[in-house]
Formats: sequence, structure tokens, C-alpha cells
Amino acid sequence: AWDLLGRRRLAIDAWERAAGLEVGFGAAHLALGRALLDRIVEIELAAYPEDIHGKRDHQRLRSDAEAILDLAQRGDFSPETAAAGRREWATALRLFCLEKVEEAGKACALAVERLGDQPGAEAFLWLLSLTQPPEDRIESLARALAIRPHDPMAAFCRGHARLALSDASGAVEDFSKALVLRPEWAAALLGRADARRASGNVEGALADYDAAIRSDLRSTTAFCRRGSA
Repeated sequence: AWDLLGRRRLAIDAWERAAGLEVGFGAAHLALGRALLDRIVEIELAAYPEDIHGKRDHQRLRSDAEAILDLAQRGDFSPETAAAGRREWATALRLFCLEKVEEAGKACALAVERLGDQPGAEAFLWLLSLTQPPEDRIESLARALAIRPHDPMAAFCRGHARLALSDASGAVEDFSKALVLRPEWAAALLGRADARRASGNVEGALADYDAAIRSDLRSTTAFCRRGSA
């Protein structure tokens, strides 16, 4: 419920407690592993390579996510009819965490081919997009958002893909959508600030950089970008 309300930190706390109470609770480990991977992707897309806090978080999160997803692969799922699909998802996520990007992409492509545009395919389409160049990434994320329109991470990633292709107005739209779904999200505020700056809206960019700093006071990236805006 916390995740649906955009309260990711509270959702992670709940999943961590559930996973800690029952080692074989596959669903809790899978949800927690996906949440940690989301944070890894945020750092890779939004942070400067020189951001020491971001770099430390990235290294720790990748190690934690891989271990948690290993438990998810071996965990119990209910109902049993859903177990195969959830283990398939855990496997694809873990491959990505292990930086086996090509293998993760192939696993996702096979799942998407099997699922088509059914619910559940959006998760594999999102992960598949992370293995693709920006042009293909936008197409995969558009399919994912058509299946699940209220997915803040898919909107966030498409915003970065559009920004990479110099579509600043499209990027602003996607980051704004992500922020409606997850308010005060520092990484999305940074992305929208960058897109607004690229479109020439410096005042709007500064407002978003300021909001990103209020949301995450450790963000070296936000302070640096605000200084150069």
C-alpha cells in the first residue's frame, strides 16, 4: 500500500521487516530486490560519477540487491501457479544486478514474447528497456506504461531516454508524471530540472534543483547542477 501511495521509503521498511521475519518469503524478497534495483537505476541515470555518496550507495545497493534476489529465486511463492513467473522475474533482476546485461535482456525479451501486452509484461519491458539504446528504450517503456500507466519508474526512465534524444519537452512531461505518482522524488526533480534547463527554462530548473536539495540534502549532484544552471 505504501508503494502505491508513492511512499517508497516506508514500503522498503515494510518489505525489509517481512523478509527478516521469514527467510523463505519469496514475495517480500522479490519486492525488496526490485526496490533496491530501482535505487541503483536512479543513481546510474541521475547522479554524477563523482558523487561520492551516490557511488557508495550504488556499490552497497548492488551487493544487497543481488543477495536478496538470490533468496527470492529460492523462496516460496503463493499461489503456486504464480511461482514460475515470479522466479523468472527474480532471475532477470538478479542477472541485471550481476551486470550480466545481455543475459538479462534476453530473459526479458523471452518473457515479453510470451506475455505480449498482458499485465505482468510491463515489469519485463521496463527491465528490457535498461538494456537498450534510447530509441528502443522509449518504445519498450511506452508499451510498459500502456499496460500500467501509474508506474513512476517507467515514466522516470522514459524521461531520461527522451532527454538523451534532446526531447526536452517530452522529458519534462515524463518527469512531471513521475512526480505526480511519487511526490518529492529527488531523482525525478533532478531529471526535470535538467530537462527544463535544456529547454531554456532556467528559473524552472532552479526551482526543481532547490526542491531536489530539500528532498535529499546529501545530493552532491543537485548542488553542482544548481551551481551551473
